[in-house]
This record gives sequence, structure tokens and C-alpha cells, in this order.
Amino acid sequence: MQLSDWLDKISNVPSEATDGACRFCLGICGLRCDNCYKCGNVWIFQEPAIQRACDLIVACTVAVQPSDWYNVMSQYKRGSPQQSYSNLVATILHVWLNEHQGKLTDALRGPPTVAVVVPSRTAPIPTPLHGIVEGQPLLEGLVQPWAIRYCGQAGSQWKHKRLESGAFLVDHQVISGQRVVLVEDTWVTGSTALSAALAVRQAGARSIALVSIARMVYEAAMTDAYQASSSPPWDPKRFPRT
Repeated sequence: MQLSDWLDKISNVPSEATDGACRFCLGICGLRCDNCYKCGNVWIFQEPAIQRACDLIVACTVAVQPSDWYNVMSQYKRGSPQQSYSNLVATILHVWLNEHQGKLTDALRGPPTVAVVVPSRTAPIPTPLHGIVEGQPLLEGLVQPWAIRYCGQAGSQWKHKRLESGAFLVDHQVISGQRVVLVEDTWVTGSTALSAALAVRQAGARSIALVSIARMVYEAAMTDAYQASSSPPWDPKRFPRT
């Protein structure tokens, strides 16, 4: 798969100032509030520390259900054997990082010193995402596959209902005092990624930039402004944070 063949199938990430975009996670929210239901009514109120866990939360693309890009990310996430999916995901991340490395550095208050992947609750380390992140020139030599891993026995509802930083084992010696880039492939509710971010912060990270390759959203829930702002073709130069 060539990136040029997919630009008109991939949606942009809406600006944090867009009506209907969550100011915290850039997901979809109603016009009467600044945050989506999860961020406003579940995570931030139950776990105020989450607001301080990340210095930056940003996505590279939006994957709208239904769409071709959503299907690709879903099949990649399910472990599709098609190598072309991983190559396309790697290219998306590479182009995005190349365009916005300065903004990452600013958010981290210095160049990144460690890169980690949000652990999978099912796939063993290293996952395909580890290989994708290790192949990024900006993060060359910084990836620590074993710095964080899933070790919990959370129930089936954890992914959607609560944050569980204790479900992750973090190597404090690797993370403490570091400027960390934490990479997630698909962000749906964000509970796994944010739980991992909390665990990394509790391990003493100096700063954290949480980057998801695809922010997964449902077309039926989009406001008109969100839909207009996130429309294709994908422009990797756009950065949704001010």
C-alpha cells in the first residue's frame, strides 16, 4: 500500500477548538460541553491525576467508522497477516513524526529520551507496534520494549469503564526522569492508553507525550463541525493542538 493512494481515504484530526471535539482527547463530545462523556464524567472526575499525566495527547489520524481507513486499522489491530497494513501504519507514523518532531520536543520540554508502546492485554511483547515504533528515525535507539508491560487481571469491562494504572508493571529505572513518547495504535475509549500513561507518570517520568496513530470515532456520533474538520484528504502538516 502506498500512502499516496490513501490520502483521500484518511481523515484529519479536528482542532481542539472545533465544536464537538473533546478538548482533552480530541474525540467527539456534545455541543454543550468541552469534554466527551468518558473524559468529563468518568475519567477526570474519578481520577483527577489524569489531567497531569500527559504533557501532550494527540492523534495522527482519525479513523471513522465506517471507512476504508477504519477497516485497515481494525484488521491491523486484529493481527491481519497482510504486511501491507503494517507498512502503511508505519508510514503514517513516520510522516507525522517528521512533520511534528518540534512540537513533540516542545511538549516534552526537550528531545525524547525513551519511547514505549502501550502494552496489549493479549499480544506478547514485542508486538507489531513495537517494530513500527523501533523503525522510526526520530525514536531510533530510544525504544524500550520491556519498560512497561501488562500484568493485571482486569475484568472484561475494564477497557471501557475505568482506569487501571496498577494493571501495568513499569521499570522505574528505565522511566524515572525521562522524557517519554508513549505510542498507541488505535484509541477508542482511551482507557488502556491513559492507564498506561498514569503508570508511566507514577514511575517518575519527567514528561509524557501520548501519540495515537488513529483516533477511532463513529460517524453517527459526529457533530457537523467535527465531521467537516476531520474530512479527508489527510494533511500530515495539520496539528490539532495550539
